[in-house]
Amino acid sequence: MRIRAFALVIGLAAALAACTAPTSSTGPDDTDGPGAPSTPTPTVEAPAVDFSATLSPRSDELVIEWSLRNRSAEEVLVTNRVPDSFGRLSDRPDTAYVVAADDGGTEIAKRVFAVSSDAGGDGLPWIGVTPLPPGETLEETLRVPLPPEAYAPPTVDAGDVPASGPVVFCVGVLVGRDASWGFHDVDGVTTVNHGRAGTGQATFCSDPVEVG
Repeated sequence: MRIRAFALVIGLAAALAACTAPTSSTGPDDTDGPGAPSTPTPTVEAPAVDFSATLSPRSDELVIEWSLRNRSAEEVLVTNRVPDSFGRLSDRPDTAYVVAADDGGTEIAKRVFAVSSDAGGDGLPWIGVTPLPPGETLEETLRVPLPPEAYAPPTVDAGDVPASGPVVFCVGVLVGRDASWGFHDVDGVTTVNHGRAGTGQATFCSDPVEVG
């Protein structure tokens, strides 16, 4: 398991980093330009959770089995409900973001991204969350077609996703319930906005697996 907590930097947040990458920031209103799918700077400590993920490449798909157990004393929000390109949510877990990693690989992601500076108000993209009480475990199995096809939130550039190479899976965990994160209800699922919600996000990533 690798834990990430990244600042706003130009380019994709490194999918393989295992610690906080400090860079300067002027606060939670900072955003990146349209070509920079990164993670806003967290302002909270990473919660006490156990994360594990197994990535199994097959001839035409990558099977990802992952789980996250909340060992903390407070409820956390797991950003695992990624909408499809039409803004619809499904009970199936297979929808995930697919973005290029700055190491030349690919990140399969269920997390909050930074948004472009021209996004705002009702135009902010969103992601659904699953509340995870203390002591509870969330498990999912998703299947991602190979070669991977780029998919990112609106206003976020997924980059040049390679057909082969190292792949990691990352999931975001939010600590707290800040009103500025843009909480809404979509078909009975709680959602938050990309961008500012990242200030409360810790990102947990698998080890890389070669595909292709």
